[in-house]
Amino acid sequence: MTRHARTIWSALAATVLAASFIPVFVERATVDTRIMLCLIHLAVAVALLPMLRHRTPARAR
Repeated sequence: MTRHARTIWSALAATVLAASFIPVFVERATVDTRIMLCLIHLAVAVALLPMLRHRTPARAR
């Protein structure tokens, strides 16, 4: 396992979050719909990112 796994996963999650906003602004939708979609994406990120940053205990050897 790499020492930088948490950083890599967090960067990947942030990239996916940013990419998830692209379709919101490409498709035709009302402003209210776009705002709600952005809030939903942010809510999922707020829930998932702490789980990716959580450190698991080291295995017993």
